[in-house]
Amino acid sequence: MSTATLQGDPLVESFFDRVATETLALFDHLSFEFLEGFDAFAP
Repeated sequence: MSTATLQGDPLVESFFDRVATETLALFDHLSFEFLEGFDAFAP
């Protein structure tokens, strides 16, 4: 199956639309303060 096959599939598009909105809502409730312990994420 190629990526061109997946691009026109409405089921795939609706899946990624759902993932995008649900992921943003999830980030509102998560704390990422533990990442400050890593030099790459420190302010």
